[in-house]
Amino acid sequence: MDTFDAALQKAKGLFDSACKKTDEVVNVGKLKFELSSAESKLEKAFCALGKAQYNVLKDKEDLEIEAKALVLDVNDKLSDVENLRNEITKLTGKGVCGECGAALTNGAAFCSSCGKKVK
Repeated sequence: MDTFDAALQKAKGLFDSACKKTDEVVNVGKLKFELSSAESKLEKAFCALGKAQYNVLKDKEDLEIEAKALVLDVNDKLSDVENLRNEITKLTGKGVCGECGAALTNGAAFCSSCGKKVK
């Protein structure tokens, strides 16, 4: 009977150890998810700050060389995005939302994705 009790105690110890390890993995997974969410929110905050700063700087003539280069780069990328959206519109026959890039249904007054008024 002592051998059975010893085996039972060992099995219980292994089970407890496995449960503890599983809890650790689950907690790490939760933390990684929260970290990813926090990083995404941070990236959106940086993006919003950058957009606000761009809007302040885009029409100024006396910008520093680096800032002017960044503004010109953003302008080029905005033009590229607009051209690609126009190409998609031509190929699909559907419009593309200028705010979020979602496909627009024909005759829509508002984007069904973000709610932006369609031109």
